[in-house]
Order: sequence, then C-alpha cells, then structure tokens
Amino acid sequence: MDAKTFFREIRLERREIRILTEQIYAKEMDLLPSGIRYDRDQIQSSIEDKITKKLAELGDYERKREKLLKSLTQRQAKAIDIVANIPDTKQRQVMEIYYFDPNNPTWDDVSSEMGYDRRWVLRVHGAALGWINDHVKIK
Repeated sequence: MDAKTFFREIRLERREIRILTEQIYAKEMDLLPSGIRYDRDQIQSSIEDKITKKLAELGDYERKREKLLKSLTQRQAKAIDIVANIPDTKQRQVMEIYYFDPNNPTWDDVSSEMGYDRRWVLRVHGAALGWINDHVKIK
C-alpha cells in the first residue's frame, strides 16, 4: 500500500466514526419519551414497543463504531511512528496537522495555520508522502 492510500484511509475512518457517533446520538435521543399515551384508567399504553427495536439499532451502531475505533487506533499509532521519522520539520508538521487533528482540517485550514500558501502546503505534503514511500514499507 502506498503512503497516500494509507493516510487517506485514516481520514476516512475518522470521518465514518464521526458520522456513526452522530447517528448514535440521534438514536439515543429517539429513546427519550415523547407523546406518552394513557388509556381510560390512566395507565400508560402505546401502540407497539419501539424501544426494543431502537435499542437494537443503537447497539448495532455502537458495535460498528467500536470496531472502527479499534482499527483506527492501530492504524493511527503506526502512522504517528511513520510521521515522527520524517526528517523535514515542515513535512512532519503538515502531516500531523492534516492527518492527526481530530477536527479533520481542510488544506486551506492547514495553510492558514502554518501561514503558507495552499499550493506550498500541498507540495510539502507530496514531498512527505514521497519520503514515506521511499523509506517506509507500509503493509
């Protein structure tokens, strides 16, 4: 696997985890009481038991997220070791900001944070990927 693919997968996994986290939150909000119905004797009743179904869906989302988190943790630990060995500090900084910032910054964000032109940041990024491809075997 080449460096670009390896690091792209890290960002994609992080994005998928963020989406799953938002879906889990939505499912948890669905579990909150809404529109409680009472019968003639003031006993709570409902048309069907939706909570069991919602809890099962919530469990599915949480299991999928945990599996992705485990995969991401392993992959990211390897990526951190790889990036730490890049000799050029600017290349290392670009890789750290773009791939390890939990906010998933854009290239414009990286360039403004570093105070350089976007094209310069992209060239530095390409040089870092080139160094990784030349010096590191990614499986």
